[in-house]
Amino acid sequence: MILADRDVAGDNHSKYVAQSLKGTASKVKVLILPGLTWKASKGPDVSDWLLAGGDEDELEALSDSAPDWEPEGIPV
Repeated sequence: MILADRDVAGDNHSKYVAQSLKGTASKVKVLILPGLTWKASKGPDVSDWLLAGGDEDELEALSDSAPDWEPEGIPV
């Protein structure tokens, strides 16, 4: 599970990591956390999501329902 930061660098890094793991890991998922607004730079990340009230149970549910990553791209 890759928790992508919501900015250009986060998008690029999560794609890079996902591509690196494809074919090695049994599953690759990139999770875009709800409620985090995308910004060009210095966008929010999982720590901001937790500060906004996200918790372990919700993270697990989101992870379970996230689709497997495919090389076509990451939903934004």
